[in-house]
Amino acid sequence: MVQDVARQALDAAGVAFRLPGRLDALAGRLEEGSLQVAVPRLERQAARLDRTVRRSASALVFGAVLLAGAVVRADDLVLGNVLMTASAVPLLHALWVGRRGR
Repeated sequence: MVQDVARQALDAAGVAFRLPGRLDALAGRLEEGSLQVAVPRLERQAARLDRTVRRSASALVFGAVLLAGAVVRADDLVLGNVLMTASAVPLLHALWVGRRGR
């Protein structure tokens, strides 16, 4: 028991002795801008958010082009049909392209 306490005390003293040097090295890396932190969970969430934003933008474009086609169709049948047909491209992007990152 005494040996365990002595060993723990020596370990704590060693850590305390090395701590200023390690803090100085850390501060130096912070000042240089060379500190790297790996956060894989945050990176995955950011990628997922990016895909969601892209899919939402595609869905918004789909709705706008479809609505424009419906409004224009009353005056110009061909242009209205072309716009409504073209709205399928952003719809397909919103539905399928964003899923490949899962």
